[in-house]
Amino acid sequence: MKGHGEKRSRKTEQFIAALLTESTVEAAARKAGIGDVTAWRWMNDRAFADQYREARREAMRHTQRDFRERPLSPLMPYARSSAAGKANPRGYRRRAPSWSRR
Repeated sequence: MKGHGEKRSRKTEQFIAALLTESTVEAAARKAGIGDVTAWRWMNDRAFADQYREARREAMRHTQRDFRERPLSPLMPYARSSAAGKANPRGYRRRAPSWSRR
């Protein structure tokens, strides 16, 4: 008997968290403190894949909720002033930054 599995479950959670923040499986494996071969073996395990998929869905739900609850507040003054066609007190119209109009 190799052990009671507590270390694996802890490492699995760390690896899933790392997968959500790192750009590659290898980088996530390094961050979680596991080897690349172990990481790929876990990625091919159906139970792990289900846990990872659920973690991604949960992260996406949080992201979508945050966007609904907090609009792009720094851009709101630009949207209001240009939508209403009103000039600001200094006499010129505000424009949203070019990166926000793409």
